[in-house]
Amino acid sequence: MEKVPGRTAFGDLIKRVKKSVPAVCFDNNYLLPGAIESACGNGRLSYADFGSTLLFFLNEGSHYRMIFCSACEAAVDIPAADKPITVDLVYRNSAKEQKMSAAKAWLLKSGFSFYKRYAQLSLRFGSEHCFKAASLPDGYTFGRRAALPELVSLWQQSLDPVSTPLPDDAELSRLISSGALYTVMDADGHPAAAVLFVKSGRTVFMQHLAAAPKQRRLGLSRALLQYAIDDSVSLGVSSFWLWVDEENAPAIRLYRSLGFAENGITSDQCFLPGCRKEVS
Repeated sequence: MEKVPGRTAFGDLIKRVKKSVPAVCFDNNYLLPGAIESACGNGRLSYADFGSTLLFFLNEGSHYRMIFCSACEAAVDIPAADKPITVDLVYRNSAKEQKMSAAKAWLLKSGFSFYKRYAQLSLRFGSEHCFKAASLPDGYTFGRRAALPELVSLWQQSLDPVSTPLPDDAELSRLISSGALYTVMDADGHPAAAVLFVKSGRTVFMQHLAAAPKQRRLGLSRALLQYAIDDSVSLGVSSFWLWVDEENAPAIRLYRSLGFAENGITSDQCFLPGCRKEVS
């Protein structure tokens, strides 16, 4: 395994495989440019080059997230790892899902099992999506910063660490400094709800929406999203998107009530338990 030195090298590796493979090339690269650069800078992104197949491993702390670029008919054995590996297969439509069936068969043959299916929801801001001014219960206020340990604790209590891994502390600090964090703070100054709005041009990718377990059913998540979307629109953002577990009915209802709708893009997440040898 070798470390990926930077975003340009990451792109060059994928381009090289796609140019060298005469048949259809499959890949599941979903990382935003900033996330690639951060992972490379922190030494968390490694790769194995098998000629017609490239395997990237993003170290998420509790597990590895695998990204592949492969001819699939020549797909290789997955290297053993000391902790679990997850893979996301993204389908833009039923034709793409059928096309990716070879990749899914390869993963299942390699020992992966189906974990969860996610739907992508999106919202393009327009007059029909104007919100009333976001309001909070007495004692709560909106914020843009919070102590990192408290944020991490909030998210760890609410999110699945496998399907929704947190960025490392350095990346979280960068995101907070860039203005990506929106919070609801309680009367004692602790985060009661939080979400990340990762901006790329005029688009925002929403991540890690969570409310503290003891402070749910107060409307904090709804108010926080209203506040964050309105603020983002005032800064020139025109569209938003997110992933949601298809079995998380309460979250889907919340997003739909704010104007979000399924856009036809889905993702199957596959899971492989850890083995004996470390990917490094």
